Amino acid sequence: MKRLLLLLTALALPTAINAEIDPKILNICMKAADFQGCVKAMGGQSNQPIKTTIVSDKQNDLLLEIKKLPSRIQNTSLRDYSSRTLSFTDALAVSTPEEVGSKLYENAKNLSYSLDILIKTWNRDIKIGDESTSYWDSQKNLNAKRSLDLLFGGNTFEVKCKTRWAGLFGGGNIKVGENILLPVVKTIVYASQQLKTADSEFNFPSLNEAPLFRSSLTEYCPGDPNAPVEEVKQEEKDKPKKPLKINCKSPVWKNKPQCKK
Repeated sequence: MKRLLLLLTALALPTAINAEIDPKILNICMKAADFQGCVKAMGGQSNQPIKTTIVSDKQNDLLLEIKKLPSRIQNTSLRDYSSRTLSFTDALAVSTPEEVGSKLYENAKNLSYSLDILIKTWNRDIKIGDESTSYWDSQKNLNAKRSLDLLFGGNTFEVKCKTRWAGLFGGGNIKVGENILLPVVKTIVYASQQLKTADSEFNFPSLNEAPLFRSSLTEYCPGDPNAPVEEVKQEEKDKPKKPLKINCKSPVWKNKPQCKK
């Protein structure tokens, strides 16, 4: 039965392909579990139109799933997020650089990593909840931004802070971050929309340019390398001393050596 199925598989191949296979190799490979692999190993087929078709199908499937990502990460809840992005995850999992193209594969992997950042940011948003009782850690915001900058090769979104009163025991006025969930989503959506073909590349402003998405806040966060450097005030001890005023008519000074000259 197995031999019959293999025979039918071989017969189902296009006539042009069968014509290129040596009959002896064809007969040997009928017994192999991987007919195409056997033919290739035996040197009976120089070109592989079937594999080209498989490559094209996987490439198109991956591009299609990337195209669907924006709507699936914008119009969903955290509960449904995994199921709505599963088809993209699956399409990437069954792909290889040889099958879909190295550039598309690398870009899709970076998109996958960015989705991990989105999940972490989403969980932070839920945990923080009401910002009157908790706040966004500015350092974690900067780390998320820098990770997306690295993945997409540019200046993605701006991270700024605001001053908040944390109470006498909380440090007084402290710098806190802002909710970055929306900027993270907008960054990933923008990146996904740029991958329209296998040769497409991410195109974000360079790190020397203004970020793509700007913040409504104006204060720099602690640790932000773009923050202006404050001038260090000269210590009092380093300042030149003012000349001492001497009043020889004063009882304090009249018997001093300086006043007896």
